[in-house]
Amino acid sequence: MATSNSPPSTAVNTPVEVVSDGRIARPVANARYSGQVTAKAVQSADVAKRVHQLGERGDPDALPELIAALKHPSSNVRRLAASALRKIRDPGAVEPLLEQLDGEDKPQARQYAVTALGKIGDRRARPRLERIAAASNREAYYVVNAAKDALKRFSSLGTE
Repeated sequence: MATSNSPPSTAVNTPVEVVSDGRIARPVANARYSGQVTAKAVQSADVAKRVHQLGERGDPDALPELIAALKHPSSNVRRLAASALRKIRDPGAVEPLLEQLDGEDKPQARQYAVTALGKIGDRRARPRLERIAAASNREAYYVVNAAKDALKRFSSLGTE
């Protein structure tokens, strides 16, 4: 059997191990995951990991990178970016988070943006949060609940 430097071919439902540069290293036997890892998925996973790390650091210098991540094609990356911005609590994130809500169709990403706005506590977000809290027929229940919780935080902070 001839050998090559290319990664082994894998069936669509064969789990694979991915090395740091995004190449598929080898099939993984007896794994629980059943799906195909694509280059796009690997790239999104790398970005998600970076965004998560930035959030864990809580460094305000990461604000531009996290704001850019709000526009990433992956809803998971957008969700993690909103979570990271929640941890940093910089008012400079309010307008980008409001813009994200304008075009975001994934409920979990919306929930995280709403929660971030509530934690930041800037009154510019209040009208949008009020509309979301009143939109129980158009929003996922957990997005509505996040908006209601954010508004309670506003009241406790005196941000009326």
